[in-house]
Amino acid sequence: MKKKKNSNLNKIMMGLVAFIFIASSVAYVVLNRQDTGSQQSTNTLKLTYNNIEYSFERKQSEGSLPYIEVTGGLVKFVTFYFPDALSNFPIDQASRDRLKSSSQFVIIFDPESLSPELMDMLRLDIRQNTPRLYSDAMIKQSDLYELPVMGCSDAAASGVVALNFIESNTTSIIDSGGCVNITYSSNPYEFYRLRDYIVYTMNGIDIA
Repeated sequence: MKKKKNSNLNKIMMGLVAFIFIASSVAYVVLNRQDTGSQQSTNTLKLTYNNIEYSFERKQSEGSLPYIEVTGGLVKFVTFYFPDALSNFPIDQASRDRLKSSSQFVIIFDPESLSPELMDMLRLDIRQNTPRLYSDAMIKQSDLYELPVMGCSDAAASGVVALNFIESNTTSIIDSGGCVNITYSSNPYEFYRLRDYIVYTMNGIDIA
């Protein structure tokens, strides 16, 4: 069993390396494509949300992906899209309110999804870039992870907001009562948009 588990973990790590390689190219294209947008004509931009001024600065450290460093108030985080590139994101008001106001979340995911490396990266990334508390759970048992199994009804009973990530061909964030269902695509452009929308919202930048 342990040998099988190590083999599966190696596959996930290989997939993660491959995704990061692809994502680095995508991030470069994303940032450069935004040059023609209304908010992206300069490397440093200042915008105000909820009476707080935020600075958006394009950066690329040696060996890293190109990114946007956002600072304002008490927060500092990294994104890849400017806010206006995420307008009209498919999210309902209940989900937006829960992302903004909740301080603790449990991330639920399918360990047997086609792209487990995406969730491994996202779970780490959200922790690093949002001021919230997180725990992790699987929607079903798997030898890949030593994590508890939890469904939406379990999360609702515990009183913790569950972010239920579901691999799909589309991207959306819809509240189902028990969970905030987050469907995501393995398309890197869509994946980055989803990731950035969550990060912006949890850091107090409300994008209509």
